[in-house]
Amino acid sequence: MISRRKFLGTVIGSAGLAGLGRNTVAHGSPQKVFAATSQVLTSQGENARIDRAAIVTRHNPVIRKLDPLAPLSLGNGEFAFTGDITGLQTFPLEYQKAMPLCTMAQWGWHSTSIPPGLDPKSFRLTQYETHGRPVGYQTSSEGQTELYTWLRENPHRLHLGQIGLRLVTVDQREARPTDISEIDQSLDLWTGLLTSRFRFQSTAVTVKTSVHPTLDLLAVTIESTLMEQARLAVRFAFPYGSSGMEAADWNQVDRHVTQIIRQTGRRIEFRRTLDADQYFVVIECEGQARLVPENAHAFLLKSASEKTSLEFVVAFSPQAATASLPTAAQTFLAGAEHWKRFWREGSAIELAESKDQRAPELERRVVLSST
Repeated sequence: MISRRKFLGTVIGSAGLAGLGRNTVAHGSPQKVFAATSQVLTSQGENARIDRAAIVTRHNPVIRKLDPLAPLSLGNGEFAFTGDITGLQTFPLEYQKAMPLCTMAQWGWHSTSIPPGLDPKSFRLTQYETHGRPVGYQTSSEGQTELYTWLRENPHRLHLGQIGLRLVTVDQREARPTDISEIDQSLDLWTGLLTSRFRFQSTAVTVKTSVHPTLDLLAVTIESTLMEQARLAVRFAFPYGSSGMEAADWNQVDRHVTQIIRQTGRRIEFRRTLDADQYFVVIECEGQARLVPENAHAFLLKSASEKTSLEFVVAFSPQAATASLPTAAQTFLAGAEHWKRFWREGSAIELAESKDQRAPELERRVVLSST
């Protein structure tokens, strides 16, 4: 533990933040760490200005190798997408037992059908005396294992869909993680944009990804000459539900349905049905692209011939959607405006001038724990 008396300077404002030496702290809401007031106080009580963009961006996460315990996630509080070193979910098996690559929304739940002959009303609770009266708790499976397990596992979170690159080698083999080199991935905290650069068999690929601030929507742009060689496409794959950590079961292909309900121009609409649950997925592309079925629950989105770029958005919803979606460029802009506003509201702490060797790490933790 760091001694509060030894390490911290003057505590300022209701947020309980502190200044070290000539570092500065902004007043503001205790719920938000970074702030929107331009006038701040130093520990000496002088007026000063915090460069919030500099504070935030110097702690941008940067990844240069595959680490199954450290994928980066994008989200807006209601919807989240976790990607690997390619910026998408290209190598899910590498992360499966550590930090699964999932696409999730607050409304995204699934329940398996109750086994025949079982009735939830017949479940026997274990009675405990609580404040002088018996109260039943669901603590014992004795004599009712099947029902106990079903009740414990349902409903469960649902992985709404896997969105990854399909990369093909010169000799027509699908890519392995070892085929990826020169990884340079950075999450710009100030704008919410994840930029992933790497080489696949010496060919450069750049992927940019962002989540819309108010919609359950992912925006993606891809640049690479691999597309004109027909060696890069985007795979959309949909699983059955599971109570496991990955929230997906890829082996139950006959227990769910993935149906294209409309395909017009640059827009493709899917209906997903799992037991009594359903949701909808919409893909909208900029320019020409084509969708190729791979199997009952997987599809490849390919750029038109002789193009080296692909731009699309994909939205998830519990109801069918008819409105047009924002483009990837519009989503990037909306995300940047949202995150700039986020970092300018609340309170801020700046420790760049502290001589204490622990200050940079403390500042980093303050920034990264704020999102």
